[in-house]
Formats: sequence, C-alpha cells, structure tokens
Amino acid sequence: MRLFKSLIYLLLDCLKTFKERGGRAGLAELGQTVTRIFYTRLESVVLAKTLLPGEPPLPPLPDLIVRQLKNKEELALLDSWISPKEAIRFRQIFAAGDAAFVALHKGQLAGWGWIAYKIDPQTNRVHVPLAPGEATLYELFVVPAYRGTGVAQRLVASRLELLREQGYKRVVINCTKGNIPAIKLAEKAGYVCVGESCHTRILLWDRLVYRPYPLVEKSRCISTYTSS
Repeated sequence: MRLFKSLIYLLLDCLKTFKERGGRAGLAELGQTVTRIFYTRLESVVLAKTLLPGEPPLPPLPDLIVRQLKNKEELALLDSWISPKEAIRFRQIFAAGDAAFVALHKGQLAGWGWIAYKIDPQTNRVHVPLAPGEATLYELFVVPAYRGTGVAQRLVASRLELLREQGYKRVVINCTKGNIPAIKLAEKAGYVCVGESCHTRILLWDRLVYRPYPLVEKSRCISTYTSS
C-alpha cells in the first residue's frame, strides 16, 4: 500500500510539472519518474562526528531564529517549498519521532533540517547504520535567497546542540559519493569518513549494503573520491 501511494504522488508531481512548466519539462519529469519506479540506486559516503561538550555556539545572525517544530501543524510552514508527496512523507517521519528544525528570518522561512533517531528506508531516504547513542542529520534545505548567509551552519549547530542535551555521543551523516564539496565541508566541520552504503531498489525489492572502513582508511575519504 505504501508503494502504491508513493507511485500516485510521483504521478501527481508529473502532472503538476506539465501544468506549470509545459510539455517538454513534463515529459522529462515523467521519464525520470518511470525510471525511479522501476530502478533506483544510491551510493553514499558515511561520515561521523563525536559530539564534544562545551563547543562554542555560533554568533547569532540579525533577525534569524532557529527553532524546533513542536507539532505536526507547524510543518505547514514548509508546504510552499515541497511537493504534496513530500508533505505526506514529512508528516510521517514527524509522527515516527524525528525532529524538525526551521530557520525563520523576520518570520519568513529560510530553511529547515531534520534529525533521525532511527532509520526507516521507506520514509527517511537516508540509509545510515545507527548504533546506540547515535543519531543522524538529514534533509537540510536552505531557501535559495538565504544560501551563503550562514543559515545552513545555524541549522546544523542547533540540531547538534539538541543531541548533546539529549545525551547523544555521535552524529552520523551521509553524502552522495560524487558530492565532493559536501564531503570536504563535512570533514572541515570535524566529520570522519567511516564507511559507504549502497541502496538498490528494483520495483518491490530493496537491498541496503553498508561497508565500514578499517580505521586506517578513515582519513582517506577525499583522496579516494577525488581520484575516482
């Protein structure tokens, strides 16, 4: 039933593209949707960071507030930036216990980010193995007008502070293998490559493979993926 609903929302997104952007864009979206229905494969680098107590907070940005959403009604703040399918998925993961943060600039949405305490591949879209005492950050989005202003860093810092308060010892993230800028940024922020994952789906068949790196490989993340 969940897969059937996902297919319906994918097709609704295609119809919306046809209506808003025309036939050529609609056909391109339809082709991508058909491909995703039959086959998807995502290869990621898994990175982790130890949460140390007493890390200094970032200086505040003028008129910017970053806060945790307290109930699913507040998720409506995101609706103008996401598809109907995403709105359903966000409500599912909120109901499952994931935490959502938003950044508001003078009351206007500037971005959001999520924390997952456990992984459900059907809704989270992140496939990171979590041990006791670990959580993962995912779904970071910054409104284009606010990119490069420090909003992303504040969304990350606020989520890490909550995890420290909750007693978590380590945070895990994943980056697409080819996203070298994101991997470099994560390593600058103190993350270390600890493994890689590959999620493959063919119709109803799902397979997730995680390969942890030996300790001696953990510092070789960038050289590995920039040379490939």
